[in-house]
Amino acid sequence: MRTELKIALLLFAVNTTFGHLFAMPEFIRGLLFGLSIVFMVPGIIPEKNYQKFKKRQKNKILFLRKLVRAH
Repeated sequence: MRTELKIALLLFAVNTTFGHLFAMPEFIRGLLFGLSIVFMVPGIIPEKNYQKFKKRQKNKILFLRKLVRAH
């Protein structure tokens, strides 16, 4: 199981548990739910597509670092 999927499941569990036990604002619950979905998508895609995603993400970060250093 990938780290992204573990984080997504943890956020979803926290959101559900705290939502039932405590009175939480809808904004916080929506934020936790949205973050869990954001982490869940890369966690469940097939390995081939996951490697492409990680490579593209790394290239984007390197490009942004070069852009910031240029200024």
